[in-house]
Amino acid sequence: MIWNTNDALGRYLRPREVCAILSISLPTLWRLRKRGDLPPATRVSPGCIAWREDVIADYLRSRSESNLR
Repeated sequence: MIWNTNDALGRYLRPREVCAILSISLPTLWRLRKRGDLPPATRVSPGCIAWREDVIADYLRSRSESNLR
């Protein structure tokens, strides 16, 4: 599920959506997060975290640029 918030905040992506965008498994997402290799997530409620869509897009761009070098 993608949440639409007001335009100033952008859209938020749940962990499974981030996995689909990055083509990784959920355990790999948690591993990357624990190692600090992913941008920080936002806690949207006590049991729920999400990433801003623009932050994940920037992360993906930076990863593909670093792979080209």
